[in-house]
Amino acid sequence: MKVTRVGSETLLSQIIKMVSQAQRSRAKIQNLADKISSYFVPTVVGVSLISALVWYFFGPKPSFSLALINAVAVLIIACPCALVISTPVSIVAALAAAARNGVLIKGGKYIEMPARLNAIAFDKTGTLTRGELSLARVYPMNEHSEDDLLAIAAAIETLSEHPIARAIVSHAKQKGIQ
Repeated sequence: MKVTRVGSETLLSQIIKMVSQAQRSRAKIQNLADKISSYFVPTVVGVSLISALVWYFFGPKPSFSLALINAVAVLIIACPCALVISTPVSIVAALAAAARNGVLIKGGKYIEMPARLNAIAFDKTGTLTRGELSLARVYPMNEHSEDDLLAIAAAIETLSEHPIARAIVSHAKQKGIQ
């Protein structure tokens, strides 16, 4: 057995480093939550202080106790903690769930990106494929029909041995196109 890499050079160490960097990265929604909180927190603290002062000077006896209770109540009810804490926690949870399933995501902003996708194209390097693939449906995007696109793709992929190519050719044969 020959050791080619040790310590921080190993693949496992690099994967751990990548997951750690992804968890530290920030998504756009986190920046928005921070910006809202930068205005919201001082406003809530100000309202809490005003509430305490009003209860202290104009409230019934024991005015200090009632002022303190109401100031704390304002802070608890209007606390932006859910906004500030839930966003990074949900992103870290999503990154961890993806990592448990063998998917490494580079950062929080990449979790938001798929919401804007219209189509996904895979290359044929085999990095995403294993086992027997099958083609479920062809979705034409322009004036071409499903059968036309399938016939063209099957003609191109006929001689290929790649699993995606075999799935395309097999689907075309099942539909009687090739």
